[in-house]
Amino acid sequence: MRKVIHRGLALLLCMTVVMMFTSFSVAEESGKFANGEVLTIYYPISAMAATKWNSYDDHPAIKLIEEYTGLDLQFIHPPLDDDGTFFSTVIASGQYPDLWKADWSAYRGDVDGAIEDGLIVKINDYVNAETAPNWYKYYDALDAAGKKNFVNDSGIYTKLGVSLDPVEILDGEQHTGPIVRKDVLDSLGIESPVSLDDFTAMLYTLKDAGFKTPLGLYKFSEWDAYNSNFIAGTFGVMLDSTKGFILDEDGNAHYSMSSEGWREFVTYLNKLYNDGIIDRDFVNRSEADTKKLLYAGDVAVMAVGNWETQEVNLLGGTSIEGFDIAGIAMPRKDVDAVYKYGNRREQATDGNNGWQISTSCKYPELAVKLIDFLYSDYGLELTNYGPQEWDGHVIWTKEADGPYVFTDYMLNNPEVAFNTIRSWYSIDNMQSIYHVDYQKMQYDAPICWQCWEAWGYNVDNSGHIPVGCSLTADESNKVVRILSSVKSYVDEMTYKFILGEEPLENFDAYVAQIESMGIAEVEQIYTDATARYNAR
Repeated sequence: MRKVIHRGLALLLCMTVVMMFTSFSVAEESGKFANGEVLTIYYPISAMAATKWNSYDDHPAIKLIEEYTGLDLQFIHPPLDDDGTFFSTVIASGQYPDLWKADWSAYRGDVDGAIEDGLIVKINDYVNAETAPNWYKYYDALDAAGKKNFVNDSGIYTKLGVSLDPVEILDGEQHTGPIVRKDVLDSLGIESPVSLDDFTAMLYTLKDAGFKTPLGLYKFSEWDAYNSNFIAGTFGVMLDSTKGFILDEDGNAHYSMSSEGWREFVTYLNKLYNDGIIDRDFVNRSEADTKKLLYAGDVAVMAVGNWETQEVNLLGGTSIEGFDIAGIAMPRKDVDAVYKYGNRREQATDGNNGWQISTSCKYPELAVKLIDFLYSDYGLELTNYGPQEWDGHVIWTKEADGPYVFTDYMLNNPEVAFNTIRSWYSIDNMQSIYHVDYQKMQYDAPICWQCWEAWGYNVDNSGHIPVGCSLTADESNKVVRILSSVKSYVDEMTYKFILGEEPLENFDAYVAQIESMGIAEVEQIYTDATARYNAR
């Protein structure tokens, strides 16, 4: 019941913000500010868009953006499974795109280092209320926390184009978490678990009921895995091996993967592996492949994002009669304990890949105009919904003062799931603002509310370093240097401990090795960074 009240109050509490973008004005025939100038753009293509388009060069929304602005946009896409190698290759080539939408945390010195090295401009010198009025109206409406997250410690805008949550549909929610085959739990008479003991007992009961590997884990580097922090948070640790730093009560950062909690975590998973609850293939398996096992009836529990839950129910129901999922709480040792290692959404933290402009860009002013266009009514319409019609298909409809509504071709296409087909026309990873109508269509469903309710039970972000904290160029150089070695070692040893290829008795030696790599220096850096963030 709380969730229903929450949704209703959101519309009342946020009317000022909602009025800014509940309806977009009709686009003029032309808003040209360019005459065919080329802007090359480093930009990841979404996996769903890539099922239809080889490049955003061919995407309908991009074609309309080019037509409207007069720009010629040419995209450089890293491979879908890129681990940062492609980014490093482009940097090393010296042939830079005009615009970047990339995660600079892997670069020595992060954004500040790239500015000092002459790769990118100081974007604040170009973006302001006069040059980017569409952006500024949204930036100016952010609360103090949102503005704090929008910049790094040097005050550089690092979140330009990082999607903002305009209303309380997503803001503050734990947006990823575990789901279970509810239809199976109901048939077995099992209540939804909260405690670790009940969660574990459920897994063994599911094994006895015939599930091949009841718990569908997948590689920890997958976003849904480390964002949900499913199971890891139970033991007070974080899955992200490059930012897996937890905070003690005094605000000191500790590397969770060399902690006693990590020993407990890998010991727990090792037992599940030995008992056939998880399989060894998870170390190389993607979230998408794990969902296939769910649909095949091999897996009963896994972590997903709430944008997927309706589609999971739909696709599961096509192969298994009566298939039904539900979100379950993050398991914890004490039912009433606060799960301090969640990832509740905060404004201006949805990614670390804000727009940056190369120093080699011939048209930096035009690049700013493009960024600002993406915050305009028409820009938001195209990125959230795509063209109203394309290639003989009506994509969405809208009455004069009514909401945007995707058509039956989009919502109930028998050949393509909605989460995929929407990316054929809209650009889901280019939305500067998540539009309220769009989010209502995606999340105004009982399964979404239920998952938020379950995943958010006594969950907060207090146990780990703030998502918005940043490092100085010198700190970033040290962190990249040290963690590049630590990460490889931790990833290798973690899987070995879980799969029994390394005796758990060697955990102390593992910790000693991490300490010898200089992890204490990184812990101090993140302690200092957290203090600076809190003082912004």
